[in-house]
Amino acid sequence: MSKCVHCGVYILEDAEYCPLCRGGLEAPDEEDRKRLSERVNLFPDINAEMRRFSLLKRILLFIAIVGSGIAMYLDLLYGDELNFGIITTLGLFYLLVVVCIVTSPNIGVIGKVVPVALLGLLYTILIDIVLGFMKWSLAFVFPGAIVLLDIVIIALMIVNNADFQSYMVFEIIMILLSLIPIILVLAGVVTVQIPGIIAFIFSIVLFLGTLIIGGKTARSEMRRRFHL
Repeated sequence: MSKCVHCGVYILEDAEYCPLCRGGLEAPDEEDRKRLSERVNLFPDINAEMRRFSLLKRILLFIAIVGSGIAMYLDLLYGDELNFGIITTLGLFYLLVVVCIVTSPNIGVIGKVVPVALLGLLYTILIDIVLGFMKWSLAFVFPGAIVLLDIVIIALMIVNNADFQSYMVFEIIMILLSLIPIILVLAGVVTVQIPGIIAFIFSIVLFLGTLIIGGKTARSEMRRRFHL
């Protein structure tokens, strides 16, 4: 049994780091043991949770395999193309990957949201390609996903305002990603400019706002991260 020095939760199983914040652990004192007997701030049995999630993943894998097989068969039976089968298969396995990411105990909230959103974007682009690649996924969905992720970062910074500066690296990643729609427009791949420009400006404003409003704390984080 151990206690997280940051969260204050008690963990019954053997663990090296806190499952919530990945912080250090310490041995509980007598007062902690009294609180533990009252089941205060008791973290659930992670192994039991993981066993349930493992069963869920196996069920979803079975559904994905059977569902994709049925979808492919229906396409072959009633049509000349496999569009429905491919889209269904990609969607089912995307759902499986999302569940694996979301139920991982070693990944924080932002570490779950970003991969899920980017994989969702990739899934949308693949759908666009399967349906003839009209490039609506690059022109509208891509910039929209960037803006959505920026909004999620803002929400997380508000909730976790004591550690808001830790999200600045993700803001920089969003700026780099928002350059892609701009590059696609300049390269002539995409003709619709406004969504990409909005996503880029939104990301820039978010980063500058954090840097200016965050003051010394934000600047110290940038120096620490990039050794400036």
